[in-house]
Amino acid sequence: MAVTFEGEVISIARATGIKAKDLKSRIGDPDELPSVKDTRKRIGEDILPRIKSHLDEAQSAANAEKEHLEQRREEMAYAHALERTRLGSN
Repeated sequence: MAVTFEGEVISIARATGIKAKDLKSRIGDPDELPSVKDTRKRIGEDILPRIKSHLDEAQSAANAEKEHLEQRREEMAYAHALERTRLGSN
């Protein structure tokens, strides 16, 4: 079994199509691997804070880009209004 970063448990053999025997030879004895409970705990303590940090950075970058685009939109709207006024007064 494997645990996704969201805490979902999936069968590695089913997901990959690798036979259980071949999988055991690749990753070792399942009894020696961390339990699902331990893995979910590790994800919660170690991985999720990093993911949240990356999401926060991406959100910050998106907000900065959005502000830039909004400013650009306002400049274009003003320029278009001036052009319409100029064309209407001819």
